[in-house]
Amino acid sequence: MSEEILGRALQGRRREAVIATKVRGRMGEGPNDVGLSRHHIMESCDASLRRLGTDYIDLYQVHGWDPITPLEETLRALNDLVRAGKVRYIGCSNFTGWQLMKAIAISEKMNLERFVTLQAYYSLVARELEFELVPLCLDQGLGILPWSPLAGGFLTGKFRRGQDGPDGARRSKPEGQFLTFDEEKGFAIVDELERIAKANGASIAQAAVNYLLRKPGVSSVIIGARTPEQLKDNLQSASWTMADEDVAKLDELSTPPKISSLLDARTHGAKPLNGDSCMRAIMTLAVLFLVMPTVSAADVLSAEDFFGEFTFARSVEPGFENGFLSFAPDHSWYRVRHVDENKDQVPEVVEVVRGTYRVVAEETGPVLVLTRDDGAPFGRPEAPRYTNGRIESFEIAGVVYQRRRPTEAYFDQRQNKSALAASLFITSTPPGATVVMDGKTQAGKTPLTVDKPTAGEEHEVRLEMHGHMPQTRTITLEEGKIGRLHFDLEEGATALWIRSDPPTRLFIDGVFRGDTPRRLSDVPPGEHEIEFSMPAQGMRHKENVYLKVGERVVIERAFKGKVTFDVGRPVTVIDEKGRLLGSSGHPIEMEIGIQHVILRDVKGREKNVYVPVRWNETTGFETPFDEIED
Repeated sequence: MSEEILGRALQGRRREAVIATKVRGRMGEGPNDVGLSRHHIMESCDASLRRLGTDYIDLYQVHGWDPITPLEETLRALNDLVRAGKVRYIGCSNFTGWQLMKAIAISEKMNLERFVTLQAYYSLVARELEFELVPLCLDQGLGILPWSPLAGGFLTGKFRRGQDGPDGARRSKPEGQFLTFDEEKGFAIVDELERIAKANGASIAQAAVNYLLRKPGVSSVIIGARTPEQLKDNLQSASWTMADEDVAKLDELSTPPKISSLLDARTHGAKPLNGDSCMRAIMTLAVLFLVMPTVSAADVLSAEDFFGEFTFARSVEPGFENGFLSFAPDHSWYRVRHVDENKDQVPEVVEVVRGTYRVVAEETGPVLVLTRDDGAPFGRPEAPRYTNGRIESFEIAGVVYQRRRPTEAYFDQRQNKSALAASLFITSTPPGATVVMDGKTQAGKTPLTVDKPTAGEEHEVRLEMHGHMPQTRTITLEEGKIGRLHFDLEEGATALWIRSDPPTRLFIDGVFRGDTPRRLSDVPPGEHEIEFSMPAQGMRHKENVYLKVGERVVIERAFKGKVTFDVGRPVTVIDEKGRLLGSSGHPIEMEIGIQHVILRDVKGREKNVYVPVRWNETTGFETPFDEIED
């Protein structure tokens, strides 16, 4: 129902919105009507597209873990949807840390589309996400989309100490109590939210959402408004910025148990924490996904800003030095340094240093201090540079450390031997195009910055976007300079009709699209590889087709082979309907596959035979006529 309503509301304005929807829930009574099997994912996606009245979904999310379906099957199906142009990006919801990391690892190993978002329960009364999932998302580059940021309405101020909740409120109903937490602690948080809201001319609900928008890794917040007034109020959460001291106060009031306490409890046999602070169920309420701006640069340094891994590389005489520095959530760190002394790409020096880190207060503000295991100081990160609210790079003793991208190797010594440009900035109108640079698909969409590409060499950059004509350009970059490329992508639809005799399996650009005959309207303009396949017959035929904007292309192919009959006497060959195909002694052309034909001699006697016909081959049938078993 929500998809149909949204589809009607966006008629004629589809490109103005980012649509996110999910797959996994039960949609019928059959065994294939639930879960994350290929069958259910493909059917659910097509059904969502019909209900939404669109030909693509911006963000398609799996709504929870499926313990029955192999994760490889799920990820392959999602990857095929992206390649088919039905889905732009994929995400997950309510995954644990090990489940999410397993999915990312499989995607990397199999070269499949990666999850780019995690939708999870996250609010001021439930910050357990920060133990493991927030550091994971920051390290792997996933955006966090908190659901129930108001804890089922508790953080709106409707619920106060010693008072009954308002009638009709979600949390006042028994089914609305599945989000459990320490209510006394929650009331103290609401009191502080009220103070902050009054100081900013905002509502308590706005303050609760505004706080989440300040948290590292949070890209947007999912709200579930029941009235237009609630929706309008929630949207105002992005119109102001909470003061740093207010954020710090809320951090203090809402801090979950320290992760070190959890580790100590497990180590020393103490009772584990009760489940009241954990999410007990998956939210099933319909919510509206709203894109809100991410808080940009941070003014207050925190240890969480550094979670993850940072690589470094520089020239040293006479060779090269590189390695990485890793910050763990338990405030431990380690640095691996390799030195190639003679430019043979083999490190002659391998150095590993470990220690702890902490934030200390100084007159100039908070400072991150690294201490080695032996107690000696290691250094202090300086000149931090932020992107979308998180630290992307910093310096220690003149060495620049850059946050490692998910697909980036720790070391690439060969790259250091080449002259490098500062960056290549690629934009397009409209934005959101896939970038293929030198034959390799980049992780992000336009606008996109490619860091430190090789200078002095020609790079081929190709942009692809559903419903638009692909464009390819070349550029040669200068050492240390910033290069820029802008593409104006021409919009237009195409139609591709494909028939074959006999019917075959059909692949377009490596993605299975069903069996022929097939009529397709979702293939974008540009060059595409068409593949006809009949594995049982060993037939596989590929060809390229170039589609122009607004063009209809019809492809008809007949796949045949030949058969000669030598049965010891003259015979005519007819098909099941009595049509003459040919006679013995001459090659007869037939469709590939196992064909049923009838051999008739001069006396009118007939024999039924089945002959295998192979593509582009001539097969001989030589069984004597009288020995053929009819």
